[in-house]
Amino acid sequence: MLNDWFPDLNGVWVGHTSSNWPTVKKLVEAAQSDDKTTEQELHNLAEQRDAIAVRFTNSVFKLQVRAGLSSTEGESISITAKPWRDQHTGRIHLSYVYRQQTPNHAITDEETHLGAADLELIDEDYRRAAGTYWTKRAWRTGRNTAGLLELYRLTNNADRKKSLQTYVREHMNVLAQGG
Repeated sequence: MLNDWFPDLNGVWVGHTSSNWPTVKKLVEAAQSDDKTTEQELHNLAEQRDAIAVRFTNSVFKLQVRAGLSSTEGESISITAKPWRDQHTGRIHLSYVYRQQTPNHAITDEETHLGAADLELIDEDYRRAAGTYWTKRAWRTGRNTAGLLELYRLTNNADRKKSLQTYVREHMNVLAQGG
């Protein structure tokens, strides 16, 4: 009966993020030099596409989101997660706040930061999800990022012996081949 209200998301989902990092980087570079950057130049920059793997664990008493990223090799875990239904469209969403650990962070980055995401579950069988994310990473220097997130279900039962980073590396190969 619970799945009539909110579908079973358990398993590993893979996909990609499309980040505004190139725009942030260009703004920082312009601030550090005499070069001028126009708004049109910023608008024309391509987003950075990175592989992501997400393990959802949901039951009556628990809803947890763990993610691994190719760009930082960091992993995040939700500190709160809430399913909700859009009152206007009837579509199901999952919104969550996460804490990310980035073990080998750049000097301009942070070892730990918070972020949030809002995913809309897509299709009749809820095997795809898409939405937005944003971070509080290095916000004092304007390096916090945002972007789009697209996922599809890879497996219902995750192989517990495989790390999220292993799934990320496998999916990076798929993306490199145009997938």
